[in-house]
Amino acid sequence: MINNNQLELLKYKIKINDEFIKITENSLKLLFSNFGFQTSATDEKLNEILIFLLKYRKRELVPFDLVDIGIKCLNLNVIKFLTSELYSFQIFQSSLEWVVINSNSLFLNESLGSLQSLHSTDSIGLTTISIIIKNIT
Repeated sequence: MINNNQLELLKYKIKINDEFIKITENSLKLLFSNFGFQTSATDEKLNEILIFLLKYRKRELVPFDLVDIGIKCLNLNVIKFLTSELYSFQIFQSSLEWVVINSNSLFLNESLGSLQSLHSTDSIGLTTISIIIKNIT
């Protein structure tokens, strides 16, 4: 439904707990890959879909590390959304290490600037990663 831009239908099916909506890691990657890179109207719909997922289908999201999926999609918008005060998802050290190894310096600088203000990260690990980045760039 994301590929076909049927976002309103997807929101509706999530809200009514339609059993035919299967949440997988690949479907979350598809959602996160589109989030923040579309027109503002589409981004708003994707934002609402993510809110609906967290509100109505949270049990189905438990097996997934949503922040890690957002990080691996290199989507700072998703990371900021999930780690905001409203949702407070935790960022694990392994996810931060993945960013250092697999992303470009621009994304690293931008993401670390955002993450330093969060309480959900390990400050020692974040400081260590910041030092590594400064030595790389």
